Amino acid sequence: MAGVDASRQTPLVAVEAGREAGLKTRHSTDRYIDIARPAFELGDLHVWRFATDRSNDDMDQLHALLSDGERRRAARFRFDDDYSRFIARRGLLRVVLARYAECDPARITFELNAFGKPTLINGGSLRLQFNASHSAGVALVAVTIDRAVGIDVERHRADVDCLGVAASFFSPDEVEALRRANEPLRRAMFFTLWSCKEAWVKARGMGLSFPLHRCRVEVGEGAPRLLEDPEQPDEHTRWSLTPLDVGPDFSAALVVKGT
Repeated sequence: MAGVDASRQTPLVAVEAGREAGLKTRHSTDRYIDIARPAFELGDLHVWRFATDRSNDDMDQLHALLSDGERRRAARFRFDDDYSRFIARRGLLRVVLARYAECDPARITFELNAFGKPTLINGGSLRLQFNASHSAGVALVAVTIDRAVGIDVERHRADVDCLGVAASFFSPDEVEALRRANEPLRRAMFFTLWSCKEAWVKARGMGLSFPLHRCRVEVGEGAPRLLEDPEQPDEHTRWSLTPLDVGPDFSAALVVKGT
């Protein structure tokens, strides 16, 4: 990374969704993307993908951007990889949000709602909303203007008991669909379902305190789609679900308010 101050560039891969254009990926992992002043209008949606395994120089710069509270959180990690990845994703989140708010990344201030979802206090006049997720060295950040948004990324871990976890958290129809699938399709289906469900509950602002079995998703031959919440029949019509391709052995999903 060439630098993380407000006047320099950050190596990110951008997925941008305008009001009329679909999601588009700019494959730019081998170059810098200048996001000093990203064009951003009401209805736009930007998703940034970046790696959290960084050089020592990057880590020093990113660590300097963190708040005292973030540094205390980082210090509690027992393993070096967890420690460094936390610093990278929190520092780069600040870099991204600061470009939109046009402020020093170190001055970005967050607050949490009652369910632990972070929001941006000093986002300027844009009414920025964002959400972030990470898994195994990959991090995603979604940014919108005045629209609730949730994002999730999951590596296809081999140590997860897919049917056992699904039986505890998924709807009966989803569990049955997984039972009918053979490996490795079952594992891919499980993590696709999980990423879609978690993105939806994060967008709704309640995190995993909201029952995942009510966030029903259909995963089949076509693109995943949201299904009716039995207790809020029309809720799924208020949200848009988009699967994201972040590389092999990962599932990722984006959910945003509105269609």
